[in-house]
Amino acid sequence: MASDQISNEEHPFTIASSPAQPDALEFIVRTTGDWTAQLKHLQLRDRVYIDGPYGLFSHLRFSEAQEFIMIAGGIGITPMLSMLRYMAETEDRRKTTLLWSNQTPDHIVLPDAFEKLAAQLKGLHIVHVMTRASEYSGERGRLDRSKLKRLLSGCSRSAAVMVCGPDHMMQDVRLHLVSLGFQRQMIFMERFVL
Repeated sequence: MASDQISNEEHPFTIASSPAQPDALEFIVRTTGDWTAQLKHLQLRDRVYIDGPYGLFSHLRFSEAQEFIMIAGGIGITPMLSMLRYMAETEDRRKTTLLWSNQTPDHIVLPDAFEKLAAQLKGLHIVHVMTRASEYSGERGRLDRSKLKRLLSGCSRSAAVMVCGPDHMMQDVRLHLVSLGFQRQMIFMERFVL
C-alpha cells in the first residue's frame, strides 16, 4: 500500500464481491490486530496493490446439480458470500446449506445481504450458530460432531463441502465430517496464509 499510515506488508484477504460485478471489488476485513486496525486510515486515492486471486475454492468447479454445504467460522464467510452472490445473479438453484458460526449475533457481517440472498436463492438454507451468546434462542455452541450430524442430517454425504474459518475449527470440522461419512476428497478448505 502506498499510504503513510499503513505498512507495506502483505496480508491475505478474500474477495467478497461477485465475479459478475467487474466494476466493484469488495473485501470485508475484521480487525484482528495492529495492521488491520490501521486500515481505517486509508484515504481516497491511496494506492493499494492487489495480487491474485489464488486457489480453487469455488462452486464453479462443479456442475449446478452438485449439492453444496458451506461451513464458515466468523469472517471465513467472505469467500462463501462471493459464491452466494454469484449464484443469486446466475439463478443457481442447487441445494446449498450454510452453517455459519459466530461468537454473537453482533459478529454477523452484512446480515441484510444474507437475508436477501436467502430470499433470492430458493435452494439456500442458512443456519446461524453462536458460540458465546447465552441469550440467543437459535443454535449455540461449537460445531462438534453431534451438532454437525444433526444440522446436516438432510444433506447428501456426497455433497461438496466448503469450509473456511479459524484453522483449528476447520481441522475439527473436517475430522467430524469424515467420521460422519462425508467424502474426504469432497471437503475443501480455504486458508488465509501467504
